[in-house]
Amino acid sequence: MGGKRVTNRTSRRYPEVIDIIPIRFVSPVQNDALLREKYLNQGLSTAQIARELGVSRSSVSDRIGRLGISKPRRRPSYLLSQIPFGWRASNGRLVPHAAERKVLAQMANWRNEGLSLREIASRLTTSNVRTKNGGRWQARTVSRILDRFTKSQNEQ
Repeated sequence: MGGKRVTNRTSRRYPEVIDIIPIRFVSPVQNDALLREKYLNQGLSTAQIARELGVSRSSVSDRIGRLGISKPRRRPSYLLSQIPFGWRASNGRLVPHAAERKVLAQMANWRNEGLSLREIASRLTTSNVRTKNGGRWQARTVSRILDRFTKSQNEQ
């Protein structure tokens, strides 16, 4: 059994050996109860736990994964990803976003008039209409939004 020698430091030249105490180092990451407490009860992220314990985030993540610990979802699944264009979240529910709905209608009109997706994206960008992320409009973004919009219109 390994141990650590504990000495009396009254005399540096001739330290007295008081006792040999067996010491087993347990990494804080290996303390299952501590990880459960911090991750589930306190709601800390793996990065916050790692910072607090002075270990890497990946070691905390790996240990939590091996223990099978998972946080219960606190928000509805549609709020875990980006909210679709034309909608906003209100009290945990999706509700129509009036200004974005007007932009959607204009996009659909332009498409029905025969404008290309790239031309629609260009018009939206030059009109200073913002995407959900606040960036520039791309043809692929317009395509996805119009596909989703036309599907929802057909279902009604």
